[in-house]
Amino acid sequence: SFHILGSFPTPFPSPAMASSAFPPLLDTPRRCCHCGNDVVHHFRWCSRCRHVVYCGRQCQKLAWDEGHKAACAPVSTMEELQALASAADDNELPALRRVCVIERLLSFPGSPPALLVQLHSVIGRQYEAIGCLHRAYQHYSRWLSLAQQLGDGKALADAHGNLGDVSRQLGRYQHAREHYTLQKRVAQQTGDVAGQARAEGSLGSVYLSLGQ
Repeated sequence: SFHILGSFPTPFPSPAMASSAFPPLLDTPRRCCHCGNDVVHHFRWCSRCRHVVYCGRQCQKLAWDEGHKAACAPVSTMEELQALASAADDNELPALRRVCVIERLLSFPGSPPALLVQLHSVIGRQYEAIGCLHRAYQHYSRWLSLAQQLGDGKALADAHGNLGDVSRQLGRYQHAREHYTLQKRVAQQTGDVAGQARAEGSLGSVYLSLGQ
């Protein structure tokens, strides 16, 4: 679970500051955050949080009424921030809605690296689950960088593994091989036998895809 209390500075940043602290990432294809359909040419951003996109006004209105209004509301107290964190930790929440909540948490400056590792790993998996692979890759890359800063070998190996998975799904097999190789190396260094076995299995799959 996400331990938020005491993690952020006070006073809370304004909504404008929060939005600029973590600008929305672009991905192809975009997906409507209500119906899940791909949005290619005509789309609408939520003008308040700038973290979700819709295929049209109808889906935007439905999503607003069904919970997005609360998810992107300005946060002014620690209690409201903790409520937002609880929603992010809710595995029953639909992936698209959970993504929005975590993006909101990431928009607040001053959070400790250990919390950011958790948030980037979770939101990366959520983006991967709904097929937004470029966004997933960007969050996994941030996860990797933070794990390196913290010297967290387990998180570092897991980040390489997830980056390898996304690279493989994108058809970037050479990149996938590099990430899995690094995952295996870090797992060996930390004595993670299970992680090493996962990396070896993933490498085998990549070699098959490369015809080696």
